[in-house]
This record gives sequence, C-alpha cells and structure tokens, in this order.
Amino acid sequence: MAAGRTRVNADPAIEAWNFMRENLDRSFRLNARTLRIGAVLLIGIPFATTQLAFFGNNKLKQLDPWTKAKAQEESAE
Repeated sequence: MAAGRTRVNADPAIEAWNFMRENLDRSFRLNARTLRIGAVLLIGIPFATTQLAFFGNNKLKQLDPWTKAKAQEESAE
C-alpha cells in the first residue's frame, strides 16, 4: 500500500467559492437585494404556509368533485 500523501490538484473556482463562504462576514452588504431575500424568507414563506394551513383545506374541498357529490347526496336525503 502507498504510505504517504497524494497530491490533489486544487480547482481555483472551488477555492475562491470556499474563501468567500468562510469570510462572508467581511463581504456581506445590506442592500435592496438582500432585504428582498430576507423578507421572502422571514415573512413570505411563513405567511404562505399559515394561509395554506388555515384556508387551504377548505379551498381544496370546494374544488374536489367527490366532496361536492357527497355533499349533494347528503343534502338530498
């Protein structure tokens, strides 16, 4: 077996990405783009999830043809 280290060729693009990822606190800027992304992640997604949880089930029942037919049969009896 080979006892020793093998040489690995480093990809400059991966090394640059890794440097930016590790030093994000130095390069981060609060601008309109980052505010939009933050608003969507912190406000938009939770709001959409709660709206779907509270009101989505009723809307799905209204669109379901089997539920309509069952409700009509129950009201006819």
